[in-house]
Amino acid sequence: MGSFVQACTMIFPFVVTAAECEPTAMKHALALALSNGFERVIFESDCQQVVNALHNDCL
Repeated sequence: MGSFVQACTMIFPFVVTAAECEPTAMKHALALALSNGFERVIFESDCQQVVNALHNDCL
């Protein structure tokens, strides 16, 4: 079982839909994880469209 390590909130101007916001947030989360040297992370999303795209390497 893992533990909670870090969280972040951001405002993305001109982003109006979850399909636009979620990939942008994932990109920032990945950059944050890499900059902290994390090697094993779990990303969660409530936007099924983005989850499907990530599983199909579409993003």
